[in-house]
Amino acid sequence: HVGILGQLEQAFDAEWGGFGGAPKFPQTPTLEFLARRHQRTGETAARTMLTTTLDRMAAGGIHDHLGGGFARYAVDGTWTVPHFEKMLYDNAQLMRVYLDAWISTGTPRYAQVVIDTGQWLLREMRLPGGGVASALDADSEGREGAYYVWADSELDAILPPDHAAVIRQRFGITPDGNFEGENVLTLAATLDEIADHTGQPAERVSELLDAGMTILREHRDRRVRPSQDDKVVTAWNGETIGALALAGAVLGLPDFVDAARDAARYLLDHAREDDGRLWRMTRQGERRGNGVLEDAIFLAEGLIHLHQADGDVRWLAEASALVDAAIRDFGRDDGPGFFDTPHGSDDLAVRPQSIQDNATPSGNAVAADVLLTLGTLTERRELVDRAAALVAGMGALM
Repeated sequence: HVGILGQLEQAFDAEWGGFGGAPKFPQTPTLEFLARRHQRTGETAARTMLTTTLDRMAAGGIHDHLGGGFARYAVDGTWTVPHFEKMLYDNAQLMRVYLDAWISTGTPRYAQVVIDTGQWLLREMRLPGGGVASALDADSEGREGAYYVWADSELDAILPPDHAAVIRQRFGITPDGNFEGENVLTLAATLDEIADHTGQPAERVSELLDAGMTILREHRDRRVRPSQDDKVVTAWNGETIGALALAGAVLGLPDFVDAARDAARYLLDHAREDDGRLWRMTRQGERRGNGVLEDAIFLAEGLIHLHQADGDVRWLAEASALVDAAIRDFGRDDGPGFFDTPHGSDDLAVRPQSIQDNATPSGNAVAADVLLTLGTLTERRELVDRAAALVAGMGALM
């Protein structure tokens, strides 16, 4: 019998991180498991798989080195060429994982990834009213990645020679490129390596790099931007509230906590009915789709983290109300688990109960966390007992 850690080791790419080959996805729930496992046990195997993957992703083309945030996945096994679409749920989850990794390892690079990703969310994804958009397209001007890639010849046109030389080495930019004759930026050399190669002090290299990146950003800002999908998906916003609140509290960034608060107010005001039921999504005043389990549970989790960040008891009370409504609307009569769809929805032949993580964690898994945390914070023993029974019931499958 091979435990889950052994299974992951068999699939782990020891050189490039991640699991399996191309195309390569972040598999964030797996990374979160490794972060928790390492925090709990200190095992080197868990730490190695986690940090190798986080280091390689942060250095790869899947990570936007100029603007922050991560693309959906890499088409190769080295995280170099992404599918350029940026999804809210990926970035909210990756903020949490990099934050957890920073807390347990102290690696400064991880904190910087959290900050850059959060700033991208605030700058490019926040909508009027406080909600957060669900995605940015991969295409602009009819070409995938057009907004993000660079021709080698462009550098000479927009950068002084000293800056261009440093930028080329830092981001591995070549005349042939790594994507259809152009270049997806990857971290190809450290500052010390560039300093050794050019014979310049590392401080000078850092100055040239910062100035060069500022010019690239300004130039990129004048390109046609990828379209924004401005649907506010309740579940994904719940994840984002939690990520921003935790990162803001841990790293001392009040802007992040403010943005989490704005999104929480927006959802509670616009995505919820008087009886506590949620809408799946809202967009410019329109509300669509009955909320499913993950909408209620992910939002409750986000509100718990917001309470932990700012101390406002309102968020705890709202989370309690959401959990009570979730038990009423989604809870099984024959056990502690939850269906994905509400009671009385007759558009499906069978009511699904997802217990497997996919691009986002399963609703039942997050429900176990939420019940345990909320029950502990509010001294509601029945919630803690339900969480224990829920995990025990999934034990064989896990």
